[in-house]
Amino acid sequence: MVSSVLQSHSSQTSAEVLLRIRHTCAHVLAMAVQTLFPETKVTIVPWTDTGFYYDFDRRVAFAPDDLIRIEAEMRRIIKANLPIIQEEVDREQIRAEIEQLNEPYKLEILDSIPADEPITRYFIGCVDVLHGVSEGSLFHISPDNLAQKKMGKNCWWDLCAGPHLKYTGEINPAAFVLESVAGAYWRGDETKPQLQRIYGTAWETAEQLQAYLTQKKGSKTTRPS
Repeated sequence: MVSSVLQSHSSQTSAEVLLRIRHTCAHVLAMAVQTLFPETKVTIVPWTDTGFYYDFDRRVAFAPDDLIRIEAEMRRIIKANLPIIQEEVDREQIRAEIEQLNEPYKLEILDSIPADEPITRYFIGCVDVLHGVSEGSLFHISPDNLAQKKMGKNCWWDLCAGPHLKYTGEINPAAFVLESVAGAYWRGDETKPQLQRIYGTAWETAEQLQAYLTQKKGSKTTRPS
């Protein structure tokens, strides 16, 4: 029964839609973490075959209660149905902003982008700082169309090539969960800082989520000792 639910999901839902859900969910995770723990530095945001993870640099270890708080803040962001806004930026402009935010990992990511490639970031929210942006251009705008880019409870951004959903409300709040925290070295290099990796899973429906969790639990119980 579990496998049939997941197989049904695979046949009826495009991989692109699921990728957008998980990628956007990872950004919502990072926004929630920096809202609750503003001293935390962010790194990269991969998605996986079953979900997503995000690596964070924070001196204090994330506790189980912290994950509960982070999930609650993610649900608040999702309920707010904030727009996901893409902006193409000038390299030196974005460098100055990143330096002002004191985000060293973002600087390293910026420096890894080839000089001939466009640099884009995605905002979550920040609609109060948009000026003269029409509905038709809301999801792909030029640098001149954004005024002050302040970070706050309903305004967050990250360097990213996409793709994403158009609104946080397109994530089903009953179809994602944070699973665990683990240690991870930056860029997988033991000589670099050790980070905290938060894993999560996200699906289109609560049924698909439950099927995945049941299947995962079953695979653990049948694993040979």
